[in-house]
Order: sequence, then C-alpha cells, then structure tokens
Amino acid sequence: MYQISTFAKLSSTSIPTLRYYDNLDLLKPQLIGKFNNYRYYAKEQLITIEQIKVLKQMGLKLLTIKKILNNYDEQYLINHCNILKTEIKVQQKTIDQLELIIKHAKNDGNKFQKELINLINSEERSVDNMKEKYQATKVKLITCYELYQSNDLPGCFELLEELKNDIFVANDQFEPFWNQSAGDLFTGIVFEIIKKEKLADVSFLNIYKFKVQGQDVIDNLVPYVDQLDKDSYSYLCLSGISAAPMDTKMGIVAFFKQKLKIYAMYDVNK
Repeated sequence: MYQISTFAKLSSTSIPTLRYYDNLDLLKPQLIGKFNNYRYYAKEQLITIEQIKVLKQMGLKLLTIKKILNNYDEQYLINHCNILKTEIKVQQKTIDQLELIIKHAKNDGNKFQKELINLINSEERSVDNMKEKYQATKVKLITCYELYQSNDLPGCFELLEELKNDIFVANDQFEPFWNQSAGDLFTGIVFEIIKKEKLADVSFLNIYKFKVQGQDVIDNLVPYVDQLDKDSYSYLCLSGISAAPMDTKMGIVAFFKQKLKIYAMYDVNK
C-alpha cells in the first residue's frame, strides 16, 4: 500500500488531483487510516489512474469516465465518437476553405482579397438559402397547428415527421443517431406546443426552449414526460430520450439546440 504522497509520485499525479478524484468517487483510496485518516492506495490502482489519464486525453469528462470504469457501457464511447466526428467535419470544412484560398491566391495579395470576397458571397448565398428554408418550414409548422385544430391527427403526425426530416435527417446522414434522436425530441415538443398554445406562440423559439404555458421545460424533461399519457404521440417521441443515461440525454438536447438555433434566431429577428 502507498501513502497518497508516494502514490502521487508513482502515478505522476498531483495530490490535489487525487483528493478531487476521491471526492468524485472516481478513484477512492483502498484504505483510510483508522487513527490518522491517511489515504492509502493499492499497487493495482496505478493501472486505474493510467486508464483515467488515457480517457481524459480522449476528451471524456470525469463523470463519464467514472461511469465507464464502474459499469462499462459502450454507448458512452459511441456518443463521444459521434461528437468528435462532428467536430472533425466542421474543422475539415475550414481546412478545405483555406486550401482553396491558398491554391487560387498563389502569393498574390489581390487574388487573396478576391478569394475572401468569393467566400463571403458564398456564405451570403447560404444565408439566403437558409432564409428560404426557414420560411418553408415555418409554413409547415403553422399547418401542423391548423391540422391539429381541425382534428386531422393523421395529417398532423405525417407533417410533423416531414418537418423532422427537413430539419434533422434529410441533409445530414453523418450523425444518424443524433439526428434521429434530436428529431424525435423535436416532434414530441412540437406536438405538446400545438396542443397547448395559441397560434401566436407556435414558434421555433418556443420549441427551442420547449416553452409550454409559460414554463421552459427543456431542462426538466423527465418529470414532464413522466406525467404524459403513455399512449400519446408525445410520449412515444420523448420517452426514449427522457429514459436515456444523463450524458446521452444531454448530448441529444445539445444536438437538438444546435440544429434548431438558427430557426429560433429567425423567429427573434423577423
């Protein structure tokens, strides 16, 4: 057995870090001295501390590492892989843009300025396309509300699934799990809003917040879903997400907000 000072040196880990890991229940001492309250660590725990370091280097959060080490679930690693793939995709787009500028400019300042202008124009065209998409999806959203009010539930559900496909699924197959899960969150939220709100309150901004009858529900999803009718459309959409592990649930909500943010911003700025 090693005292904490010796274990810290052997593991190249600071004593405050070991104490923090102890408080998190991530790496607890093998023994606490009965009379002196000293922390004592076992030799085999040197392997555990190395495992923690490797997982940290991969970008995993300490609470997630604790869950993996205590009760391995590959979904945590799959989720993290998906997040890293998304970040790589964004970085690759930037790299492609830079390489294109380098290729076309060829040490020519004037061409460099021209390429920047072309890039700006391209971004502006993307904004214009997004405005058109926002307007089209907003029409579908209002139509969902009207179909519900006219008791055409099959038509309402069909259009909700079409909206989900438009926003989350159709144009990005890079993250199928996150897109599908965030899309289910979206359809469940939209149906709850169109059931309980006036037409003026049926907006992407309120969907983004999951704002129902004045309350922002997105951070209190579990108790809200628990009180829904178990046979309802909303429950079918939301129950799998609310029952997911905390890290997965947070990831889905974050992905949902990322995709829906620009629609909410158009609602704010219209």
